Amino acid sequence: MPLLLKFLGCAVFMVAACGCGREPKKGGGHAATTKSDQSVADLEAKLRFHGFHEPADLKRLLGELRDAAHRGDKTTLVNAIHYPFTTYDRGSPVREYASHADVLDDYDTIFSAVVLDALRGARYISLFVRDQGAMVGRGAVWLFQYDEGVRIKAINSNSPR
Repeated sequence: MPLLLKFLGCAVFMVAACGCGREPKKGGGHAATTKSDQSVADLEAKLRFHGFHEPADLKRLLGELRDAAHRGDKTTLVNAIHYPFTTYDRGSPVREYASHADVLDDYDTIFSAVVLDALRGARYISLFVRDQGAMVGRGAVWLFQYDEGVRIKAINSNSPR
């Protein structure tokens, strides 16, 4: 078989395999998955694998925390915590809190500038996820799926910026 025919045969196969020769879907364009769509799908698969039942709940809470940090809304931030709750300093446990009132007493220490900055800059697609939960910032805040929903599990008040 002449070389040109082999080349044309490969080209036809490649077009058919990638779907480039398809007619566009009604309403315009191919049903392509964008890189960001795939990134979200990958993140949500990872979230489910690590126990987050409904990633949309995590996304909603993250938005609420981000907005609360921008507004300085202490009540929303403190109500998002799962108790008992532990604070950390560079990964070492500092103190365990049993109630909202205890956290409010130490609010400015717990919700340090580092923590509030991490929450203000939090983006769903930027979450790091592992068996211990979903990390916001560089470890400033950890979120976890509990029976009652997604809550703040831990705060590293002095995590690196």
